[in-house]
Amino acid sequence: MNHASDTSLLESLARDTHAPMEQVVALFERERYALAQDATVTNFITLLAVRRVRHQLMHSDSQH
Repeated sequence: MNHASDTSLLESLARDTHAPMEQVVALFERERYALAQDATVTNFITLLAVRRVRHQLMHSDSQH
């Protein structure tokens, strides 16, 4: 994925979860980095990172 696609995905994620863009970006960067550490196939790292961030944001939202 390219930077424009990543930005669009993250903006959509922020909108869908009602989370600040800064929080979404920070979580995404952390998850993408963690996934990339052990990855031998990197094609889906962005998708997996977005799924993890969405889960974290949805889960944390239900806790409050």
